Amino acid sequence: FYDKCPRKDPPPGVVVVSPGSSLVLTCSGHVKVDGVKVVLNGSNFNKSRPASVRDTTTKKMTSKAAVLTKNDQTSLQNPEDERNFSPTKTRVSLEPDKHTVSPLLVHPTSMSTTMDGSDWEDKEMEGDDEEEEEESSSSNKLSTPTPAIRPPDVSSFLSFPSPDKLLKLGATRALLVQQQVDVADPSKTAEAFLKIASVYKEDNNDVKNAVLDTIDGLLNKAFTTPSFQGYSFVSSLLVLLGLIKSEDKVKPVLVVPGHLYALEHVVRQDYFPKESVAVLEAFMSRGNKALESCENARNNLQSTLQRVRPQS
Repeated sequence: FYDKCPRKDPPPGVVVVSPGSSLVLTCSGHVKVDGVKVVLNGSNFNKSRPASVRDTTTKKMTSKAAVLTKNDQTSLQNPEDERNFSPTKTRVSLEPDKHTVSPLLVHPTSMSTTMDGSDWEDKEMEGDDEEEEEESSSSNKLSTPTPAIRPPDVSSFLSFPSPDKLLKLGATRALLVQQQVDVADPSKTAEAFLKIASVYKEDNNDVKNAVLDTIDGLLNKAFTTPSFQGYSFVSSLLVLLGLIKSEDKVKPVLVVPGHLYALEHVVRQDYFPKESVAVLEAFMSRGNKALESCENARNNLQSTLQRVRPQS
């Protein structure tokens, strides 16, 4: 049969390739015919392709099948095989239309190698894929919004105090701590005081000043609050320092010199009630194991308490 086959549009999803055309199929599913990238887009795809792609004759089909046979190391035994040729490597189905003799039809499927086995074509397609991935990655980077800088976290400092965290709170650290602590609660205020004082460093002026400024802001607001009970604050402070026992079985903190240095600063301030000075002096003068590791700071505090104590 050497006459031209009646032209018939292929079913949807089928690409008609003219025998003798260069067909490249990649692992990623790209298709190129004679160097032109093919995009499968519904049943009207072949109508928009060039005539060289759509128009074909069965007269050349036998020779094209022979070329494919040689490349894929398969043999066609008879004309019936020519019309039902399926290379094993490329997994491309080349089947004629069931109702009439049709041009060579290529059904795109998942490919493992290119049909023509050309190395330079493989590299070209891979290069195109890499460029597309780079462009997609670049666009994603440009479209990704910059995360907002988180403000200083006061709760993190109060949970795990450190000099660095306190300094990072900035100039408004005293106000930030006041907003975080319930100054109407004497026990919570005493806990916050000891946490801030625990990072006190006598030999570091930046940390020292940050600690004292923050404590002044916290306690000044607490003692000027009408509902604040100053004696309850002092009692809670003595319990947490391990100087008196608690009925609620409150666990004392590990006393460090910074606690006593900060307290020595507090008793000299106008906001601290003078009637509480005598109470602190009485407990500081007693021998207590909790204060043995802070002898210098303890002596300094005792000296200040005696100096600021109201004269009877």
